[in-house]
Amino acid sequence: MKLGAVFLALLAVTSLVPVEAWAEINSQSPPMAFTSFLRKFLDYRSETGADPATQVIVRGVDLGASNKEAYVAYVKGGGWCGSGGCNTLIAVRRGAAYKVLAFVPATELPIILLPSYHGGGRDVAVTLKGVLNGDHFDPPTRAILSLRGSRYRFGRPRSASAPFGIGEVLIPADAKAAPLNDINSR
Repeated sequence: MKLGAVFLALLAVTSLVPVEAWAEINSQSPPMAFTSFLRKFLDYRSETGADPATQVIVRGVDLGASNKEAYVAYVKGGGWCGSGGCNTLIAVRRGAAYKVLAFVPATELPIILLPSYHGGGRDVAVTLKGVLNGDHFDPPTRAILSLRGSRYRFGRPRSASAPFGIGEVLIPADAKAAPLNDINSR
C-alpha cells in the first residue's frame, strides 16, 4: 500500500505546458512540472535518495500520436552510471502527470530519434557500451527502442558502427549535462 501511495505521489505533477510554449521547450529548460517529476522519480529509484551530484540532459520531443509532449533525459553522476554507461529515461505527459515509457541503464550518447514508427510512437536509438563476455569485451551496439504496448522495449541490436539512416540527434555525444538541482532555478 505504501509503495502504491509513493507511486501516485510521483505521478501527481501539475502545471500544464501551453501549446504555444511547446515549440520553445528545446531552447529552454524543461517545464517545472517535468523537472519536479524527474527529481521525484530519481529520488524514488535511488537506493540512497537524492544526490546533489546527479546531472541530466533533457530534450523535449514529439514521439508522435498521443506521445507529442515527451521528454528524453540522460541521467549521469551521483551513482547513476557504471562501467556500462549511464541511464536514459523516456517519459510522456498524460493529463497532469508524466508516465515513464522507458528507463534504460547502461547507455551512452548519442541518443537518436529515428523516422520509423512502431506501436504509434517514433523509434529511439541508444548506444549500449560493450560488455565483458568471458575474457573480452563485446563491441558497443546500438539498440532501437520501439513502443510496444505502453512501454519502449528493445528491438534487435546493431553494431555501433552500423548506420541508422536519417534520424534526428536528440542528445549528441558531446552534450553537456547540468546539475539536476540547477534546472529551472535560473
